[in-house]
Amino acid sequence: SSRMLVLSRKTGAIAHRTFREFPTLLRPGDMLVRNVSKVIPARLTGTRDNGRDAEILLVHSEADGTWLAMVHPGGKLKAGRTVRFGDDASAEVVGVVGGGLRRLRFHGLPVAEVMDRYGTTPLPPYITRPAEPADRELYQTVYARDDGSVAAPTAGLHFTEETLAAVQA
Repeated sequence: SSRMLVLSRKTGAIAHRTFREFPTLLRPGDMLVRNVSKVIPARLTGTRDNGRDAEILLVHSEADGTWLAMVHPGGKLKAGRTVRFGDDASAEVVGVVGGGLRRLRFHGLPVAEVMDRYGTTPLPPYITRPAEPADRELYQTVYARDDGSVAAPTAGLHFTEETLAAVQA
């Protein structure tokens, strides 16, 4: 029942519709591109060397095994600092990258296991509650298949299996 604004490219007319009407707007030969990437538990909360909390949002893995990440508190996590996750994993800040990003190298557990064990779903800021374990499944599109996103394509969350069947028809 979410609202949807529809713009006619021919006339410039604007119509206010609901998303359930989306399949009726498509014509034979139209193409719908879906992002099949699943949201990974990329938000990690750990402990800095001084015992205080640190938050890491993994953004992108690099070919050399490091990860680009947004961190908080950014000013305190300079190169050489370490964030621990339990007794079996840590991330070392190995570089400060532009745009507020840090380059991290993980030690101990493989990154996928660190995320599985200590990570949470990175919910968007307008969802003000803390992430819950159920979000790992709920905050996915119905067509998500392959791990890799640090945020859901939120427009895709409106699709249901029934909507996709109507689009296909």
